[in-house]
Amino acid sequence: RQILMQIIDPNLGIELRAEERIADVCSRIVPRLEDSEESVSTLAEQTLLSALWVSHSDSRSESRCLSRFVNVCSRLAPMVYRKFLHKILSKNLVQTNRQRFQQFVRAVIESVQDLDSSFTQLQSKDAKELGSIQQKRAILVGILEAVSISEPAIVEEHCQILAAYLKDLAKLPAEVLLQNSVLSILVLVLPNHRSASEAFLKEIEADVELIVCQNPVPALAENAVKLLFTLVSSR
Repeated sequence: RQILMQIIDPNLGIELRAEERIADVCSRIVPRLEDSEESVSTLAEQTLLSALWVSHSDSRSESRCLSRFVNVCSRLAPMVYRKFLHKILSKNLVQTNRQRFQQFVRAVIESVQDLDSSFTQLQSKDAKELGSIQQKRAILVGILEAVSISEPAIVEEHCQILAAYLKDLAKLPAEVLLQNSVLSILVLVLPNHRSASEAFLKEIEADVELIVCQNPVPALAENAVKLLFTLVSSR
């Protein structure tokens, strides 16, 4: 932990290599969140929060914080980083820092939209770069999923943007991850989303029906059926 805190000391100057080192160290600490010794798992959680949840000192705090989360998650297997996000972005953390998390979520959405623009420009040009964009986008929406589990209302205003990702047939692993996270978010958010129009809900229902009936990926089935049931039973 002392090494990590030295790396993130602003007096030492944080550059790209330092950020990469932070991500490397944090990714090695993540498995300790599941340590059978409670004191170890607690210290791991505190250390990760110290490194990743950057103090709100200036306008760049949210983007720096988000960048660190993405850098750590990109070094982990999807199932591992999903558990990590759900644990570290706890209900207590989100609700205690509600206003800041609203800004954080907006930063996530902006990053997702920037990646969408990059993806469109690179279409059919660079397979490696496209894969990297898809991975980052899945991680970002995974972060939103973790926040929505802790406090669904914070993600509510962004439902329309997220629902658009249900329109394409997910085939690649990163696409499936992203779509599954979107389904999970909507299951949590829509029951209390009072401002959602009937037309919007019908559009989502049609998209989810196609996922249930046509997409052969089993990983999407559970949340797709849950969301379809939520939409139908709410009328």
